[in-house]
Amino acid sequence: MRKTILSQTVKLIQRARAKIERMLEQLSYKLAEKMRGFVLNGLLYGPPSKVFSLLHQDLLTKRTEFGRIAFLGQGTQIARKPSIIELSCLDTNSVPKWPFFWAYIKNAHLRGRGLSLFDQANSVCQESIGSPNYKIAKAWFDVSLGRPISLEGPITSIISQWVPYQGPTNYAHWLFEALPRLALLEEMPPSTKILVPSKLPDFALQSLHDLGYSDRLVSVNKSNLCLENFYFTSTPAHIVCYNPFAVRWLREKWLKPLKSTKERSSIYLHRPRPYRTNANEEEVCKYFETQGWNVVDCSKISFHEQIALFSGAKMVAGPHGAAFANIVWCQQGTKVLEIFSSAFLNGCYEWVARELSLDYRFMICPRNFHGEAKVDLRQLEKLLVAMQK
Repeated sequence: MRKTILSQTVKLIQRARAKIERMLEQLSYKLAEKMRGFVLNGLLYGPPSKVFSLLHQDLLTKRTEFGRIAFLGQGTQIARKPSIIELSCLDTNSVPKWPFFWAYIKNAHLRGRGLSLFDQANSVCQESIGSPNYKIAKAWFDVSLGRPISLEGPITSIISQWVPYQGPTNYAHWLFEALPRLALLEEMPPSTKILVPSKLPDFALQSLHDLGYSDRLVSVNKSNLCLENFYFTSTPAHIVCYNPFAVRWLREKWLKPLKSTKERSSIYLHRPRPYRTNANEEEVCKYFETQGWNVVDCSKISFHEQIALFSGAKMVAGPHGAAFANIVWCQQGTKVLEIFSSAFLNGCYEWVARELSLDYRFMICPRNFHGEAKVDLRQLEKLLVAMQK
């Protein structure tokens, strides 16, 4: 009884804290609007007044001698009904094309949590803000105080709004947005350093080591930089948008060198609290264990172990979360079941499954007061039986 009361109290405190944080964030946005475009003697930079396109301003008009466009877009994947991509209403199939390119900028100014690129007029680069809609991007509200810190030598960056210089590094955003930017690194000077977040988790460090870039890393803990020679690379696509290039590139780099397990297993992805888990997660885990599935918390195993586990998986199931990014390692025909709370739908892994010809299914569950999915075990059992036919 005491344990239940304590658990509920902790949840309420967490929700109250999140609500206060959202209120403070909204207040900071209102204050930022009043300072838009303001610059004070290189010491205070208000939010940007305009947005510019580095692609159209320099590369397409050939106003820079250094740079290359890898592609202007990757097409659109047609969703099969029923589709989480459509049900989520995120319009990921209709957003503008994401161009993938690199360009050289002299004395570049980077600011904000995602180190977005700004010009001398305090305008922000569209391709650096991490969203096709700049008015919802963090960089559009950035306020920076103090003179920027200068860094010399050739430098590129894989920091962005979704892989910020400070705070947790999300596994899925790292795989699909940060790492693929390094595909263009070989076209830059051999001595080019890489800006990375201040505290990288083990999976990120291991992936950079595998690529042979451990000695090139520059760990950043500041949000206001001036780079003497900056080699900007765009993100091939946002995680929820169709990005077959990232899928191919990741599999090319890691699936060939690593041997997958011979015995194919069924794995359930346990997602611990407090983020978007199942309300009855303990009950769900026990159910899968009784069915002979391996219950795995991917945050507890290494990067290489995750690749080996998923490349040898026969079936994968679990609540929506970053661990599902690992289906990029799965073999064709692997059966996948993604469990959603009706409070939050996102098709970012459906397009990966379709690209790799995986047998993808989903289950939408009613939400509780905290937005967690309440999984009906009878319905779950029916889905699993259907999947195994």
